[in-house]
Parts: sequence; structure tokens; C-alpha cells
Amino acid sequence: MTRRTLVVFAVVAFLAATAGYSQSTLVGKIPFEFRVGKSILPAGEYELTSSLTPQILRIRSTSGNTSVMTLVNAAETLNAPKECKLVFNRYGNTYFLSQVWRAANNRGTALPKTKAEREVARNASGMELALVTATGR
Repeated sequence: MTRRTLVVFAVVAFLAATAGYSQSTLVGKIPFEFRVGKSILPAGEYELTSSLTPQILRIRSTSGNTSVMTLVNAAETLNAPKECKLVFNRYGNTYFLSQVWRAANNRGTALPKTKAEREVARNASGMELALVTATGR
């Protein structure tokens, strides 16, 4: 096989693997500053989009001023949530985006704990969950 044939084959295989995956966007108004990976995002309205590959989540402010992409893992629950929700781990006044769930779907996404979150958790007296409802598009 020539190099060109291999490249074409790889592109076709990628497109076939992602053809069944549709873009999924949630919009939520987050009333507090929060962290995603190494980024600190201000309070505001955000679009959370999974596109092309379900392992990448893009978080973008609806104003367009802030955007970050992060790797995510699949998450499952036995009881599908009734509404779309964003789950944050809260340590004192520091919030980390932890999970994203769509309404009536028992499969969601989970963000792995970062080094920064583990450090904050180690120095905190405890963790609480903070939930923000979102709408699907």
C-alpha cells in the first residue's frame, strides 16, 4: 500500500467510527468561579459541547470570552436524571467541574481529578457537591 492509500484508509476509518456520534450541547448558568483542568473560569453562562469524539468536552462561555477543552471519561448511573445537570466538587469556596449529565440518559461524562483538585482536597476539611441545572440543545 502506498502512503496516500494508508492516509485515506485512516481518515475513512475515523469518520466511520465517529459517524454515529452526534454533537451534544448543554447550556448552564454557573453562579460561581470554577476550575477545569488548569483553567479557572469566571461565573457566567457556558455551553458544554461534546463533538466528534465523546472523550473531549469543550466548555465555552456564551459571550465567547472563555473557552477550554478537556479530556473526559464515560460515567454511568442506574437512575437517569430527570433534567440536565452539571456536578461540581466543592472544597470551601473552590469549585471543580466533576460530571455532566443529560436528562433521561444514564450515561454521562466525568472529568478526572486533576493534580490541583487533589491538592485542594488534601488541604480541605471536606467536600460537598454543587449542582447546576442545564438545558440541552
